[in-house]
Amino acid sequence: MDKQVRKHMLELVETFKEIIEKSTEDIYKNNISEGIELITVMFEALLENKTINVVFSKDIVKLTEISTIVIEGLSNNDFIMITDLLEYQVMPIFDEWSLLLKD
Repeated sequence: MDKQVRKHMLELVETFKEIIEKSTEDIYKNNISEGIELITVMFEALLENKTINVVFSKDIVKLTEISTIVIEGLSNNDFIMITDLLEYQVMPIFDEWSLLLKD
């Protein structure tokens, strides 16, 4: 992979990680709508990014499943489940991507 592409992907992944941190913080502080808006934008950008979908295709399948569960959680106002998914399932994927892109 081209160095410049790798650098931009790493920046994007780091931004996704910041979005998770900010959105979970917002939800914990009862700023639900702000946190949910960030999560929605992140999943849209993530799932529409062709490069990420090619490079991390295995993980995209799992992230697509998680995004569906998040949507279900929203309809049930289950914000604890949503933050748990983000912190304990999505964040480790992004941490792994960061490590792979830094090499």
